[in-house]
Amino acid sequence: MSVAIIVDTFPRWSERFIARELNELQRRGLDFTIYCLRAGDSDCDSDPDFSGLMHRRVVLPSCFLPSFARELGLDAAAKARMKLVENELGVTAFRQIGCADSLAKLIREHRHTSVYAHFASLPSTLGWLAAEALKLPFVMSCHARDVFVDGQLLREKTDCARRVFTCNKKALNELQRLRDGGDVVADKFVLMPHGLPLESYPFSSHGERTSNTKSLRLLASGRFVPKKGFRDLIDAMAVSELSDAAITLTILGDGVERKSMTKQIARLGLSSRISMPGIVADQAMRNYYDDADAFVMPSVETPDGDSDGLPNALLEAAAFGIPIIGTNAGSLSDLLNDESGIIIDRTIDAARVSRDIALAIRDVMINPDKAAARALRMRQFVEERYDNRRNIEPLFNELSIP
Repeated sequence: MSVAIIVDTFPRWSERFIARELNELQRRGLDFTIYCLRAGDSDCDSDPDFSGLMHRRVVLPSCFLPSFARELGLDAAAKARMKLVENELGVTAFRQIGCADSLAKLIREHRHTSVYAHFASLPSTLGWLAAEALKLPFVMSCHARDVFVDGQLLREKTDCARRVFTCNKKALNELQRLRDGGDVVADKFVLMPHGLPLESYPFSSHGERTSNTKSLRLLASGRFVPKKGFRDLIDAMAVSELSDAAITLTILGDGVERKSMTKQIARLGLSSRISMPGIVADQAMRNYYDDADAFVMPSVETPDGDSDGLPNALLEAAAFGIPIIGTNAGSLSDLLNDESGIIIDRTIDAARVSRDIALAIRDVMINPDKAAARALRMRQFVEERYDNRRNIEPLFNELSIP
């Protein structure tokens, strides 16, 4: 068995979950090649989660020549598929069809026996075209924005897919809604949460650190994009209920909202209390986890429908035993409940959200024993539901089918 695995960019810091999945498949002896549209973050190369996979990566060439007919076919079915892509992608379709042609050629040359594509957007479109042309089994994996906002030809691709995996309940429900009334194999859609190699995430109680009710070190992490809700967290730091406490906040990551967030911090006079060090490597990330008294994930659903699945940084913080403050946006509730953390209701008046976040932060600060008890229950839940080696079993079995 040999699998062609299609992703958009590799490696990418924000998609460490893909590397963990591939490392576990590699550990189990699955043969595969990673085909990506773009080379990713070069400073990932030495990171343990990525370094053992780089020899498997192939960056797909851009293609503008009309040679796709040789690989993708000229029969009526192939022409119909390409017409669907043209209608979906518009002016960019020619280039993407050419890229699919290059992918099909590489898959044939490397004698792969199945195609597995991450994301319901362009990577799975290319994988679908190549798999259909080569008459190979097609499997796809869906996540969050690629389902809610950027999905392409979801009906067509899920029709052809032998199995569709998704990592969170909201995306699963959306895929099933799209197929409502359709003729779908009962177990085609599979919920497979991203897990952690738990032996690398030892639990330690952070409750002792919150015993000083006038001091708290907060941590947040993620891409600086609207759905993460970091602007509301920054506003929360200026709420009067927190003004008498020595609370600091570190927000790790980067993205399009960095400039506006920096201005917001300066305008609120919070520059001495909020730091944004940027993207950090795995070991440095763990140092931040060790230093944190609480982890905040203020996710929100954006007007265009984008929302988080289950952020991996939230899962990591939970595994390490850090008290969690989150929201009910996206699929955070897959992990977070009132017994294991503090949940902010994002369905109420948006003007109240920042104050509710501030009150949750204060609760962690003045009730450290309760925070520690919730964190322990959260770790137990992570062990039950988010063990990477257990969770990946259905995917490994699927990709191992002759």
